[in-house]
Amino acid sequence: YMKEQKKDEEIKDYYITAPKIIKCIDMEPNKVEIYDQLYNKYILPCVEMMDKKNEKGAYDKYINMINFLKTKYKIK
Repeated sequence: YMKEQKKDEEIKDYYITAPKIIKCIDMEPNKVEIYDQLYNKYILPCVEMMDKKNEKGAYDKYINMINFLKTKYKIK
């Protein structure tokens, strides 16, 4: 979906940002709970939307997650 919608900059940003987010989460004492929350609140709903061919909904949910995590961990 992202490639079809010309989201090349966002794809590039993912490969830069994701490792930084993972590093921050991994330093948290409750990292398991954080990963569980992310899975239940964002990842599982995204997968379910993709299964239903709702690429735009999954994309929007993903962007919400990334923006939330960038804000929480002060990542630009």
